[in-house]
Amino acid sequence: MKSYYHLLLYVLLLISAGPSMAQTPSLVKDIFPLAGSSAISNITTLGNSVLFSANNSVNGFELWISDGTEAGTKMVKDIYPVNRDNSSSPTNFLIHNRLAVFEVVVNGKRKLYRTDGTEAGTFEIWDRGYYDFAGGLGVYRTTFLKDTTLYLLTDYPKSNNSLVVKDLSGPGVRLVLDKNLNPNIGNFPLPLGDSQQPLSVFGNRWLFIGTKLNSNIFENTLYVSDETKDGTLPIKLLSGNSSVVSSVTPSGLLGFFVHDDGSSGSELWKTDGTPSGTKMVKNIAPGGLSGVTQSLGIFGYSVPAKNGIVFLADDGVTGQEVWFSDGTETGTQLLKEFSPGKQGSFPSILSLTDDGKPYLYNAGELWRTDGTTAGTKLVTKISILSSSSQIARASDFRKVGDYLYCLSLTSAGSFGIRNYNVIKINTKTDEVIIAGRFTRNEFYINSEFAVTENALFYIGENDDTGYELWKLPLCAHSAKINAPNGASFCPGSSVNIVAEGSGSTGGYTYNWKQGTTNAGTNATLAVNKAGTYTVDITDSKGCTVSTSLAITQTTNLPVTLVGATAVCAGQTTPLSASASGGSGAFSYQWRLNGTVVSGATSSTFVASTAGVYSVSVVDAQGCTGTSANVNVTQKPSPNATISPAGTTAILSNTAVVLSVPTATGQTYQWFRDGQVIAGATNNTYQANQQGNYTVAVSLNGCSATSAPAVITIITALEPGPTGIGMAVSPNPAQDVCRVTILLETAAPVVVQLLDLSGKPVQQWASGKASRSHETMLSLTDLPAGMYLIQATANDRRATAKLLKQ
Repeated sequence: MKSYYHLLLYVLLLISAGPSMAQTPSLVKDIFPLAGSSAISNITTLGNSVLFSANNSVNGFELWISDGTEAGTKMVKDIYPVNRDNSSSPTNFLIHNRLAVFEVVVNGKRKLYRTDGTEAGTFEIWDRGYYDFAGGLGVYRTTFLKDTTLYLLTDYPKSNNSLVVKDLSGPGVRLVLDKNLNPNIGNFPLPLGDSQQPLSVFGNRWLFIGTKLNSNIFENTLYVSDETKDGTLPIKLLSGNSSVVSSVTPSGLLGFFVHDDGSSGSELWKTDGTPSGTKMVKNIAPGGLSGVTQSLGIFGYSVPAKNGIVFLADDGVTGQEVWFSDGTETGTQLLKEFSPGKQGSFPSILSLTDDGKPYLYNAGELWRTDGTTAGTKLVTKISILSSSSQIARASDFRKVGDYLYCLSLTSAGSFGIRNYNVIKINTKTDEVIIAGRFTRNEFYINSEFAVTENALFYIGENDDTGYELWKLPLCAHSAKINAPNGASFCPGSSVNIVAEGSGSTGGYTYNWKQGTTNAGTNATLAVNKAGTYTVDITDSKGCTVSTSLAITQTTNLPVTLVGATAVCAGQTTPLSASASGGSGAFSYQWRLNGTVVSGATSSTFVASTAGVYSVSVVDAQGCTGTSANVNVTQKPSPNATISPAGTTAILSNTAVVLSVPTATGQTYQWFRDGQVIAGATNNTYQANQQGNYTVAVSLNGCSATSAPAVITIITALEPGPTGIGMAVSPNPAQDVCRVTILLETAAPVVVQLLDLSGKPVQQWASGKASRSHETMLSLTDLPAGMYLIQATANDRRATAKLLKQ
């Protein structure tokens, strides 16, 4: 039985417990029976289970696995099966593609093992064949996992740093890089501190820091290698130690490092893998000062980012702060100043995802950046479990799918009693929820933990079992607070916020709080007081998660402007404005390109021209707000000009091809005399009937209809008695008619339009000899009535009647 002090401690734990959650921590299994401790360590997630090292009092410290149930918690394999005094002590787990790689010690020798969580899938994949108790295999140092291959920086062969490649499916190792690739390399790579990275993948090559023999002195040197002797070349002598960080930038793949050229101080440099392409990026701290004092170590000092790197630098004005560089001088800028003034700050830069958006941790705040000032935003306020208020490490977080988990201290009391929240961060949206809460004593519960989809596993202790594996169930659903009208309100008014649960069985209930004060139990909460509002969302199974949103009081009225931002030529688009958080009636004023639109004072506006639109709103209390700009652009109309492939006056049983220009994504529909032609949906149509042909062309939601192409049929197959055949269409006609002439022999022709008195009102002459002629006569300005069309050729004449409607 434990001491009375322990009993008192647990009473205090209960008294000091924070807000209750439906999830209750529980012992998974008492691995070391009775009050002994299994001394669990190295808890690591593998799929939806956890691996760890534990002692069951029979086999010593060996590899175990747990799915969260007592029956599913068992030893995977007795790797060193002699007696309980002989242990393989699994450690330094690396997880990749549902495989774990780890170190063991068997008979005093360090070996590399792999496991898939089964006994058959747990076996040795590398035995170096000599004793080494100091440095291990190097798994704790630089590693690169690619597919099923492990790249490992180690001291193989003995006392010679090298990069080896290890297939995870079986034994054997291949040497990739070492000092023998170049006779002038004195050490590969240059040994650096735990926070520095001397080796970096560089496309299909490697960048590394080694030492080069120069005038009988080994000097720090940047190398590039393609894993061959001829392709392992020095790039530049360096002034001191530096890590190497590679990133794809707008100008291509670059490696970044720190160097002092003797006049500029330690600054950021770049390389494209060639000596000529290796140069200083920017003199961040002019006057010989050192702008980059840290050595670009990847563990908290700099990380690759989208289009460049994020790193710590000091320009001599702002102190040490977070910077971004895309490899150009103009693209190297201060990104975030956490502490104004020369004192600077010491934020941690954490590469926790592979999307090029690192996290920044400083003074209890977790930020995220995309490499731009506008894209650097606060994610949440947390107090990292194992760090001070300034420092965080990647090892403080656990990534499961698209989510990050960490433990955040919420309060601390006497006897080491502390309350913690389980923070769950959606890495796609940066939404944050509290996935669980529990009270614990840090002295009696180790800070190691692992997370699966439904539980957080940790090393706990109680009065009966000693240190064993415990778990805290995690809910299957998420919580979100929507602020459709913004997260602020004006004096004398309120703003609505809406809780949303998703991902579980539904049947959610809600409990809102502002601080410790209950605020409501509906999904929607009307807020008229500034503060941070937290909602607990409980599903039908009784599992509860929570999230928070800060609401502020402001004199700036939140205004939202919605509407289509692209319209077709000649059309209009309605825009609508809505304001929230104000009181009384709203008044509106619309602007186009910053200029007031006269008379546009309602909540809606019909935009008829392209430009930048905004709207200002004033409420009854004088609270004002202006919407964000909406840029309305005009989409061009498609080209619907019909081009006939020949004459449009055709003989019976013949046809003419009509076409319009093509464009990717266009659709077509042909018409004759206003009626849809079934199946005519290409950019061409073969017309063989008389009539007015049009085509409607559509592209990106815009459409245009062509002018009509008039097709006439020449019914007189042979010239008449006068040697002249003539056809008029349409007849009757309104605005235009087509006259087609066919002669026995080639000759010029003159066509006249006569009124009934014989007076010419219009005339056309071909000007050249041909058997066939065609012309269009305009009738627009003529009064309705009967007219004569007279054609003269070869001293002969033909006449036809025309009715103008």
